[in-house]
Amino acid sequence: MEFFKKNGFWISSFLLVAAMIGTWFYATGNLQADMDKRISAINTARTKAEGIMRVEAESGTQAHPNDQTEQGMNEKLDVLGKSVLEAWQQRYDSQQKIMQWPSQILPGVFINEFNKYHPPELLPAEEKGESVRMKNLLLLYKQQIPNQMKHICSVIQTKWMFQSELDEEAIKTEDEPEEAADEGEQDPQTNEDENDPTTKQPDTKPSAKTKKQEDNFREIVRWSENNQTLWFDKLTKFNGRDDNVFSTKLPSPSQVYMLQQDLWLLEAMFEIVRAVNAQLDGDGNPILDENGIPRLVQANDLAAVKQIDHVVFGREALSLLGSITDVDETQNSDSGFTGPGRGGRGGGSRGRSSGGSKATDLHLAYFSNPAFHGRYVNATFEPIESEKIRTIVGGDALPADDLELVVAKRVPVRLAVQMDERKIPRFLAACANSPFAFEVWQVRINRHDQEEKITLRGSEGAVEESGRGPGRGRGRGAGAPGPSDVRGSGGGVAGPRRNSKGANDVALRNNYDVGVEFYGVVKIYNPPNSTLLLGEETGGTNP
Repeated sequence: MEFFKKNGFWISSFLLVAAMIGTWFYATGNLQADMDKRISAINTARTKAEGIMRVEAESGTQAHPNDQTEQGMNEKLDVLGKSVLEAWQQRYDSQQKIMQWPSQILPGVFINEFNKYHPPELLPAEEKGESVRMKNLLLLYKQQIPNQMKHICSVIQTKWMFQSELDEEAIKTEDEPEEAADEGEQDPQTNEDENDPTTKQPDTKPSAKTKKQEDNFREIVRWSENNQTLWFDKLTKFNGRDDNVFSTKLPSPSQVYMLQQDLWLLEAMFEIVRAVNAQLDGDGNPILDENGIPRLVQANDLAAVKQIDHVVFGREALSLLGSITDVDETQNSDSGFTGPGRGGRGGGSRGRSSGGSKATDLHLAYFSNPAFHGRYVNATFEPIESEKIRTIVGGDALPADDLELVVAKRVPVRLAVQMDERKIPRFLAACANSPFAFEVWQVRINRHDQEEKITLRGSEGAVEESGRGPGRGRGRGAGAPGPSDVRGSGGGVAGPRRNSKGANDVALRNNYDVGVEFYGVVKIYNPPNSTLLLGEETGGTNP
């Protein structure tokens, strides 16, 4: 005890120093652990930031997503996707009101059969209409469809010059012997229920009243004989083309689908012409009849659109393309037009090539393929093969390219008319307001050939005017004049002389009529698919 009393100071000092040293080690140990933890968190954040900096939204463009921005982006994308789906549905519905099989001339048994494949590009490649039942339906369509052309021509009050030939062709086809029905198969024309109006074949024989109306017919719009010949061929020449395997003159199922699509588009285009040729009231609005249809003017010389030189869709629309030059450049007779949008407004050469249309370059072999092979085009106006169309339209995943095919098929449209140049804006507005919403990409004035003969494409070994093989585009030698080669009258009723650039001499004109060619596309919409658009597992394709 005495020891502690004598050495208390030193003992206390030693204990104090020991306590201080212990406290220091304890404090520095926790600090090191906390520092190590903080350094680890910093390194983790830096690694994550470096990973974010390496993410690219587009080639060469960095994106910096995080959880908050990703959530906000997904919400905006969901709203945008639903609005796109709604617009898609509206477009599809507006077209479906028009794209209905003509029940006035076709019985329900035919319509039910051909409504099985919707859209029609889902028709299996092996379905070529070789069964007896299908042959009877195809025969029925061939016999009845001429009556649809009469209705279409009545829209613009033009004369269909081949009606008598079509009636004779229908009679000949009706007399052709068909193979005996297989056991268990019934002929849809003979197996009809008298109480079911959808199975009865309409009576389309012209009545005395109809014949009297034809005798008193006043033509408002003239339709060129050359172009009517093309449409006559569309209605009558099926075998030896596309996937047609018949030795008779029957169409194949795919030819029926595409011919009917052409007729729907033709009627829609004629509705546009009718709207432009309508009588106007004092305010400039069309005068409507009791059915809400615009009343036509009373004579050809009063019409804004006086003559149709040619109207074609799909393959035939790609057989001759015009040319585009910048406003500060001279016309180049060697330039071709590969289609609107190549280069486009975003910069670069717009629609330029050194050798004509893209269809010429692809050399698509149409024969043995369905009638929609090469009919639709992509965003750069390149024809698309039928197998790709089937894969994309019927697929359940987004394709790597030609993404627009998921929503709609793009059909090239080409129309040339003789019309009052002051009514061109009205015509363009009518195209945009049509249920088909025709998109006009190019307007050429006094540049097309009025007498041009456009022929069907897709025949086996059918040599076109250019002397080229099947599926090849028509070049300059195919009756497709270059920009400086056009010498048609095309400048009004009186046919005034053209100058070296193909335009009419203004001093020689006695009216406002000019030759106008419209070129563009029309989109045929597929049934809306929310699964592909929004990625919803519960979504599906609307019927």
